[in-house]
Amino acid sequence: MREKIIGFFREQKEQWSSRHCDTCGSVMGRFDKFCDNCGAEVSGASAAVVDTPREERTEHSDLRARSRKYVLTALGLVLLLSAGLAYSSYSNNIGSLSRALHLQQEQSQELADQINEVKKQAEAVQQQNASSTRAFTTQIDSQKAETENAKRQALLAQQALAAVKKQVEETPVNKDGSFPNINSRAVVLVVCGDSSGNLQSGSGTIINSAGYVLTNKHVVTDSNGYGLTCGAFMNDGSSAPQLQQEVLYLLNVTAPNVGYYTNYDAAVLAISSAVNTQTQSSVSLPTSFPFIRPQGGNLKQGDSLFIFGYPGASSFVFNVTRGIVSSFTTDNTFINTDAIIDLGNSGGAAITSDGRFVGIPTQKYVGDGDYLGQILGVENLVIPN
Repeated sequence: MREKIIGFFREQKEQWSSRHCDTCGSVMGRFDKFCDNCGAEVSGASAAVVDTPREERTEHSDLRARSRKYVLTALGLVLLLSAGLAYSSYSNNIGSLSRALHLQQEQSQELADQINEVKKQAEAVQQQNASSTRAFTTQIDSQKAETENAKRQALLAQQALAAVKKQVEETPVNKDGSFPNINSRAVVLVVCGDSSGNLQSGSGTIINSAGYVLTNKHVVTDSNGYGLTCGAFMNDGSSAPQLQQEVLYLLNVTAPNVGYYTNYDAAVLAISSAVNTQTQSSVSLPTSFPFIRPQGGNLKQGDSLFIFGYPGASSFVFNVTRGIVSSFTTDNTFINTDAIIDLGNSGGAAITSDGRFVGIPTQKYVGDGDYLGQILGVENLVIPN
């Protein structure tokens, strides 16, 4: 389009501003008098401007006006075309920039999504590592606790064994039927009660330095066999032992290696704490308790027996009765004796003349002037260390 306009403009310019020489035919200006090529004088009214008629001058003026109009029109068309081309190029550039920007935004969003996904995966890995670390730490702590507990139990066993050896070495052997030499403080008064305030009592014997008490099951349970809340009082160990009633040692049936025997009227409870009966405040436990270690067997009819405990007949004062081994039951569960076993002696200690703790005073039979006490032999029981 642009080339057509420019060509039209040139054609109009040539028609308006040039003519040919009559002699040589060269192109010359419309108002030139002589030919620039051959020098011939140009004839004709058109060569003399001054002689140009008015009508011709008017025609020339109109021609020039039309030429200027054509020129202005062409220039306008050129400018308009240039502006259109510039606008089209600008629109194309804007569209390209918009598409590039949109593509860049999509790429940025994809990159942001990828970064968020990586963050989530990193957080999940971190949480998993933290959970694994906690589980591993818990397992290590549990193993450490088990190791420390095993060490403590081994130490207690060593101490108990040393105490037993020492007591055996220091206990005099007396085979002539005289009074045995024992630590009376190891024989305790056991008192139990239920939630209704009902109380019952019996006796018990501390069997190791950790404070485990061996007694009858019926002393520490009710008539239905349910466990009661129990405590123990010790005596002062004097020649005429008196109870130390200001300190109550609480007995626990849930400690390791304690509980009720299944087939026998026996139970082992552990001293777990102590309380002052006057102030209700806690009392520290001793590092080692006085004890008498059970030793069954080697008995025969006629051997002397001493029954230690806290019967109600003695007003719960430390008491001892004496008798002999009368006989044995056919299953060797009980030692029969003529030594007096009163209510409250149950759970106490049957001791031989040489100081051996051979059984637990358990029950008696009285009828038609006859009397028979029965002692549960300790060789029937698995005794904890």
